[in-house]
Amino acid sequence: MVSANKEMVVYCFDTLVAHFNGEQVPPPAFDEGQHPLFVTWKKAVNGSEPRLRGCIGTLEARCIITGFKDYAIISALRDRRFPPIQAKELPFLQCTVSLLTNYEIAANYHDWEVGKHGIIIEFTDPDNNTKRSATYLPEIAAQEGWTKIEAIDSLMKKAGYNGSITESVRKRIQLTRYQSTLFTMHYSDYVSYVKKTREGTPSVAVSSDPDILTDYVLPPNTTVTDANYFTYTGVRSIVNATYPTKFTVVKASLKEFPGLLGQSVSYAVLEFPAGSINPLHIHPRAAELLFVIAGSLQVGFVDTTNTLFGQKLETGDMFVFPKGLVHFQYNSNSTEPALAVSAFGSASAGTQSIANSVFNSTIYNGILAESFKTTEDVVEKIESGLKS
Repeated sequence: MVSANKEMVVYCFDTLVAHFNGEQVPPPAFDEGQHPLFVTWKKAVNGSEPRLRGCIGTLEARCIITGFKDYAIISALRDRRFPPIQAKELPFLQCTVSLLTNYEIAANYHDWEVGKHGIIIEFTDPDNNTKRSATYLPEIAAQEGWTKIEAIDSLMKKAGYNGSITESVRKRIQLTRYQSTLFTMHYSDYVSYVKKTREGTPSVAVSSDPDILTDYVLPPNTTVTDANYFTYTGVRSIVNATYPTKFTVVKASLKEFPGLLGQSVSYAVLEFPAGSINPLHIHPRAAELLFVIAGSLQVGFVDTTNTLFGQKLETGDMFVFPKGLVHFQYNSNSTEPALAVSAFGSASAGTQSIANSVFNSTIYNGILAESFKTTEDVVEKIESGLKS
């Protein structure tokens, strides 16, 4: 008989990591077999008791390699009871794989043991004649501290029964009991396993700030004795100052303000002299919420269908630019300046200028000319104009 083992859990973690990275799943290190199976994900933060994040499987025997590969994703992303697991949650996850064995028809709904048997109940709803069924894995009742009747009543509700649960209703149940072998592993143990067996470290590209596990985060070799660490005065210079002669950004991001480390927030003050523009750019790690404090601005972004969403903003208006989409802000007034503040959902949202990224890079001019259906002479003129 095949038993649940470490390599099966590793394969489930491999599958989820590969999904987030858009990569192929490494081959499994266990033999094929035919079994009913379940994959359970739990999340523990700050040393708390792990909480369920997803649990789905099959009560029918199937090939365990494809079964674990399928249900690792289904239970993580499609359990309707929970929002899909995100890549940034990986360090806090633990995974349990279960292989179900020894199916037996019970004599009645009492004919099973808490902590030994999983149970499948099937019954007809007395209120509407609907067939209902549900299962609890062998460890569930013991983990919850339930008696047999408490487990049965809970499972009937899980099956969708909303009526009064009486002894006569319980006697309608046909119960199948089963046993299982299981194996549980935390993500940190998975990382250690990969380091030891593959000489590498699993990693996931996360396009947002990670959750922090403490009140705040300090850079290395930093201590906090007062509120100065949480205070930034770098924007004072623009208060009551005259507008600059060209578009200017004053940032309060992680680079300028270390107190933002781990806090998933940053600001920028945007000063627009008359007729100035904040050219086409993107923020790869955060959305931008812009608030016009003075004057007016023409703003817009282009989505992945090449649709432009443009708007004229007046003083007091706000506009959101979705993360990673090309956008701009333009003060079309030829005589009056404008002032705006932008908030970002990351301490380091990043800014990538479209023109500079393309024409001030080391991309071969012939490639640029072909890409834009023009000549290398035109490309060189654009490059020269950006540098002037």
